[in-house]
Amino acid sequence: MRIWSDELPLDVTHVGGPAHTDNDSLVWLPEQKVLLCGDLLFNGGTPFVLMGSVTGAIRVLSQADLGECAGWLDAERIVGNPHRAYVDLDPTSGPVDIVAALTDMVAYNGGRPLTCHA
Repeated sequence: MRIWSDELPLDVTHVGGPAHTDNDSLVWLPEQKVLLCGDLLFNGGTPFVLMGSVTGAIRVLSQADLGECAGWLDAERIVGNPHRAYVDLDPTSGPVDIVAALTDMVAYNGGRPLTCHA
């Protein structure tokens, strides 16, 4: 969908399904050649899909060069992602247990509070 901000065109595209969350969209500014991807990507940060879909995030990000993952910030996020993956694999298992996911993330983080460098 194309929307306008004054004379500036913005092309908004829904990614087609859950990725980081269940309503991710991309905004393309064609005149500036700038892509706004919200929180689908974190600059130097570990991808986090607890409220979206692991398979959806892989599908959406398949054309992105994410580089080497060593040294990414917020590494504890990687522990939350399997909680989502298990629900993706068996949707009848119910919703993601957010408390269990966050508890595992804090444990992986050495008991320290979670951070967000996004």
